[in-house]
Amino acid sequence: YMGDPHTLHRYFCASGSSFPSLPNSPFSPTTANANETTFFAMGRSLDFIITAHKNDPEGCSIRMWDLASIAGNIVSVSDSGIHSRSMIALLRKFVAFKSVSSNPNNVKDCFNAAAFLKSVLEQMLTSFSVKMIRSSSRVNPVVFAYLATCPAAPTVIVYGHYDVVDVQKGQWQTDPFEMSGRDGYYYARGTTDNKGPIMAVVHAIYELTAESKGKDLSSKLPNILLIFEGSQETDSGGIYEACQELDYIKGIDKNNATILVLNTYWLGDNVPCLVYGLRGIVEWEVEIEGASRDLHSGIDGGLVQEPMQDMINLLSGVTDTGGRCLIPGWYDDVAITNSEELDKLFQDLKRDFSKEKYKQSRGIHKLQGRMIKDANDTDILKCLWLEPSLTIHGIHSTACDYSLIPSTVSAYISVRTVPNQDPSALDEKLQSFLYEKFEKLESGNELRVSCQKSVDWWQGDYKNKFYAAAHKAILEIWGQDPLYIQEGGTMKNPLKDVIDCPCLHLPIGQGSDGAHLPNERIRWENLVKGKGVLKSFFTNLAVIHDSV
Repeated sequence: YMGDPHTLHRYFCASGSSFPSLPNSPFSPTTANANETTFFAMGRSLDFIITAHKNDPEGCSIRMWDLASIAGNIVSVSDSGIHSRSMIALLRKFVAFKSVSSNPNNVKDCFNAAAFLKSVLEQMLTSFSVKMIRSSSRVNPVVFAYLATCPAAPTVIVYGHYDVVDVQKGQWQTDPFEMSGRDGYYYARGTTDNKGPIMAVVHAIYELTAESKGKDLSSKLPNILLIFEGSQETDSGGIYEACQELDYIKGIDKNNATILVLNTYWLGDNVPCLVYGLRGIVEWEVEIEGASRDLHSGIDGGLVQEPMQDMINLLSGVTDTGGRCLIPGWYDDVAITNSEELDKLFQDLKRDFSKEKYKQSRGIHKLQGRMIKDANDTDILKCLWLEPSLTIHGIHSTACDYSLIPSTVSAYISVRTVPNQDPSALDEKLQSFLYEKFEKLESGNELRVSCQKSVDWWQGDYKNKFYAAAHKAILEIWGQDPLYIQEGGTMKNPLKDVIDCPCLHLPIGQGSDGAHLPNERIRWENLVKGKGVLKSFFTNLAVIHDSV
């Protein structure tokens, strides 16, 4: 049972209607009035509902109902229930595409996923202009859908991605590309990142257009532009070029627009959130090269300065035992974050976060960090969101067994940056520190340090009208105020060079969804209520325009 309070339940029990007969189904029950039996259990799949009864003429019975045969009876009770079933059915098809953008063998799968999404948009959002643009054969297509309801209305640019990360074989309980449901969750690669949220927003817009019944949409929707790319998990290649081909993007008023991102997650599992900050990232490769080939440790060990030993000596002085970076000037530009307003936001986070719960969920026994000593729950989150962190991800060598001395050793380092740190300044500080320390080792080996990637941190204005509309929508659908959170992770804004307008991160999934991990999932309730939040959000913005 998927936890769905399906409309059929209300149709049978609340309305007292007759059970419909299914003459064309091998499972057709005898027609009986709902009041003549006691309905005591229900289970459902995408196509059938199973009901259990007692006190009917045959004693206890189990009946299977074909949803397709009785859909007409249900629509009068709740169109939204049918649309939610459509959302799940389409999501099942969507996740079946192995749209792994990092794997060249999945190029066709990515294209087919984009074509499927385009077809869904064309069939469901008939008022929209839908296009799929592939700027070159080296990039995946970008799918667009645009509707202008009123020139003076706000514009919401909904950003999402249909590509996914690869799966770890043997670590999934079920086929990662065949969606399965259990305990109220749907499991498959892409369910929460990001195919589930895409289906939620498409169905939210579809329901609003259906509710307008062909009348003016400006009372239901602001101007909307959907942009769904297929390379977010790699480098967002081709999205800028694709956007340049659409003239209506150039006409968007950036002072009356927002980029709505549905690609972040709640802090925990119980309270909906709005995200207003992300850390940045800078990545480096550190390489030490020695002999022209690997050497034998028995023949040459003790006579040569080994690259692996140099690497260990070099990296051992980057941080202290508490995780504090020892590179001079590393914290000079970190923004001062003490304020009464910020403290109030962080105190509210106790509704869905605790230090012990965090440790238990990560399987760790002790926390480190310069802010952690005697820290309370909210101090931990300040450390995670407002402090930079440096991580050594791995050390690799050319040697493949115990008898060899590797000729070359490589290490991968990254730092998560925070306001107001400058990535280029950090790059200069780290490289200067490592080269100076390496020189003191008096090694005959060669050191090379190169910056591989840089994405800036982000801070949003959580007091603007778009966040206010989202807050109101969450309160309406979930019955509670959202938490205002930041995230320790990083996300590049691929539309920054296209239209420089504020972003709004509105998470659909829970903190335990496991994006990028085995057994990725999303809760049925989050999908359906997430759809409801999006409907309310769009309507709230349309109402703001009408009231001006």
